[in-house]
Formats: sequence, C-alpha cells, structure tokens
Amino acid sequence: MPHISGYITVVQESRFRLSTLDGRSILFLLDRRASIEPQDLPALLSPRRVRVDFAEAPKRKALAALDVRAEAAA
Repeated sequence: MPHISGYITVVQESRFRLSTLDGRSILFLLDRRASIEPQDLPALLSPRRVRVDFAEAPKRKALAALDVRAEAAA
C-alpha cells in the first residue's frame, strides 16, 4: 500500500492537506474504511509528523486516506 509522510496543515471535516517532507502539498479525503474518524484529525495537526497510507481515488482530486498515524519522534 502506498504511503507518504509529512505534516497536516489544514483539517476540514473529513478532508485534510498534507505538506510532504519534499515540499509538496497533497489533499486527502478520509476513506469510509479509514482506521480513524474525522474528529481524530485535529489532534494530528502540525507540528506532529504523520504517515498516511492511501489509495488513488478515481475521478476525485483528493487521494483516499486509509490510515493516518503519528510517527515516532526522530
């Protein structure tokens, strides 16, 4: 399953924007099968680094987030 790490910078309902470690900004939508609920997203806002497991979402501008979790501090 593809995954990416970065920092969540914006949360709105089940949508969030991730700033990646290489400077990209990616829009995600929590999938209905996601391991977390929309109300859990604000706790993961920057400065916490997170890992997002995702899938392509056909015909959508956002990627489908299947799992979002905080990464251990380096």
